[in-house]
Amino acid sequence: MNISIILNQLDTLFQEKKIEEVETFLLYQINEAQKLGSTSSYITLLNELIGYYRDLSKHGSSISYAKILLQLLEDEELQDSVAYGTSLNNIGNAYRAAGKAKEALTYYLQVFSIYKENLTPNDFRYASLNNNVSLVYQELNEYEKSLEVLANALGVLEHHPTAVYERATTYTNIANTLLKCGRTEKALEYIQLALQIYEKDETKDFHYSGALCSMAEALYQIGNLKDSIEFYKKALAEIAVNMGKNGTYELVQENMNHVIFEYNRIKPKSGLELSRNYYETFGRPMLEEKFPDYINRIAVGLIGEGSECFGFDDEVSMDHDFGPAFNLFLSADDYLKVGKELQDAYDSLPSVFMGIQKRNSKQTKERKGVFENLKFIQTLTGLDAPIVNEDDFLKVDENGLFLLEHGVIFFDPLGEFTKLRQSFLQYYPDVIWRKKVAQSLAMFSQYGQYNYPRMKKRNDVVSANICLYEFIKEIINLLYLFNHLYKPYYKWWMKGLEQITELKEVKDILYGLAGKDFDEGTIDKQIEAIATYFADYLKREHYIFQTNMYLIDHCEDILNPKLKLVEYLVSMEWKAFDTVENIGGRADCQDDFETFMVMRKSQYLCFPDEVLRSYCNDFKQSYERGWNLITEKYARMMEFTHPTEYNQIKNQLPFICDDKKKIVDEIVAIQVSWMEQFAQRYQNIAANARPIRATNDSFYGTSYETYLRGELFTYGDNTLQKYHAFIKERLNRDENLSYLIMQQTAKLYGYENLEEMNSSMN
Repeated sequence: MNISIILNQLDTLFQEKKIEEVETFLLYQINEAQKLGSTSSYITLLNELIGYYRDLSKHGSSISYAKILLQLLEDEELQDSVAYGTSLNNIGNAYRAAGKAKEALTYYLQVFSIYKENLTPNDFRYASLNNNVSLVYQELNEYEKSLEVLANALGVLEHHPTAVYERATTYTNIANTLLKCGRTEKALEYIQLALQIYEKDETKDFHYSGALCSMAEALYQIGNLKDSIEFYKKALAEIAVNMGKNGTYELVQENMNHVIFEYNRIKPKSGLELSRNYYETFGRPMLEEKFPDYINRIAVGLIGEGSECFGFDDEVSMDHDFGPAFNLFLSADDYLKVGKELQDAYDSLPSVFMGIQKRNSKQTKERKGVFENLKFIQTLTGLDAPIVNEDDFLKVDENGLFLLEHGVIFFDPLGEFTKLRQSFLQYYPDVIWRKKVAQSLAMFSQYGQYNYPRMKKRNDVVSANICLYEFIKEIINLLYLFNHLYKPYYKWWMKGLEQITELKEVKDILYGLAGKDFDEGTIDKQIEAIATYFADYLKREHYIFQTNMYLIDHCEDILNPKLKLVEYLVSMEWKAFDTVENIGGRADCQDDFETFMVMRKSQYLCFPDEVLRSYCNDFKQSYERGWNLITEKYARMMEFTHPTEYNQIKNQLPFICDDKKKIVDEIVAIQVSWMEQFAQRYQNIAANARPIRATNDSFYGTSYETYLRGELFTYGDNTLQKYHAFIKERLNRDENLSYLIMQQTAKLYGYENLEEMNSSMN
């Protein structure tokens, strides 16, 4: 019988975690050794079986075979041999594991006598024996004796530099002894030494779980319940793999459950709650005691990186750099005076709070603690000052602004940090917002509406999924833009979308879109469904005027920066129009905002920005002096529709010089000609509009020519000059402004084009 081969096979079973096969294997080999009369092999295998049963907490079986082994050794008269001493050591382990500490100690003392007679003082076997004896002394509450024999074990191991695992075991035993006598901080040092050794080795045995349990107990003793639970979980996983769910497993699980119960009783609901409570419990008293002259000059809160700063933290995000912490913000002068002293005081605050360890990593120190107001904001956003240049908005770190916006300030008596913070949080100007939206719409169409289906047709799965990924990114980008929110770091995109109010339906579709199989046709339907939602939203908000679902086609409309200016001008006109007093009482059109809005907006959307801005100034100046330009416009029309009444009020109207009349006449002639060209092509639309020529004016109706002339007379000199230049430019380019205005009208009424509108009026 070759015992070396058998032991190698046994080692393989343990390495492959085939614990359930070990008992059968050993019993078979023991039976073979008995048959062959191989006493040495029989002794070796009995020792292995005793250890196996001990590790599985089958203490009855372990002691039974220990007795068989002891009798065999005596029968063979091996009492004075090293082999006998080694076996007694193993038998002592069996009794110790079974809770029979005094019996175990009796065997261990015999081993010492045998070793003393047969081994040199630094023989490796002394290290194992001393470690075993230390465990008995622990159970007998003789901690100083335990530490003494463990020191002897380390002394032996110094002569065996390759015995790193044995050194780790000894460190763990020292730590456990220190824990039992309340020397927790020192115990942590030894546990960390042990874990450093174990974690370097990919193949770990059951001793590693012992070190993990020791760490869990040490953390529990210092109040760090959260991390204690995590180490217990790791230990249970190691025990299950190496020894199965034995008695040790059950005991460790019981200990863990106790810690979980305690932690659930005191743990905070969120990182913000933890931070606020930590400040109120320790931070504020520290400021009151050590910095009474500055407490009302310091802002306190939780702002910056880390999901707890903006309320996104959960159990998963608490696995690193999470702990009790807060920020203290000072002016530049105050920071120079007391910044370092305040940081030292902050660092000295209790390290464990509400069952959670305060983190001291380099990353945590860069994010939490004492900061100078502006430098903190600069670090977070990359900005030296609030943005005033529109181009800078295109380059700003959006996530930095998100972080600055979503942090919480607990205390700011001066209000300086809050004021500075708000100055950096202006949202994108309209022109930048439109550029971002247009760019994202273009990418939306490119990746989702165009390239994704093409890649599918080619059966290029990889490229199709790349398109889908980029498409989803643009959907998310648009959702943030449409809700006028800054977008966070990518892993928080979906979490951040929980706060949106616009297009929530699209957010819900995203979950299905990301989870669908490549070959399912539902993805194409979802792409178009999202396009429809976006197009409907843009049209509803008057950013676009068509129902085309290919979103890239709307980029030109989106980039048109005049829309809000037009809406502002129309709103001013409507307010003025509402107060106009007419002959015969209030006109029906004064209560028809929808028609008014369509007519005026259609016109102004075709005007250049400089004309619109100039006319806005005319309106403001007239309003400030109490003059209503809309009233003036209708009064001037009365020269042709109500000449008698006009003669009664004409002297109340502003004087019109000959030069202005000449310019107006020239403009009117051009635009009347354009309108007649339009009417010839779209006769049904023209039939439902005003008569074109002033010769058709009457008491009951005003012509296009008269209406236009009356309106142009209300333009200020600067506005009229700009508008005159605009009309001549269009004339030179052979562009009919009437056609363009009516095209806008058709879009606002929901028609695809003028042809459709004209047909509907047949």
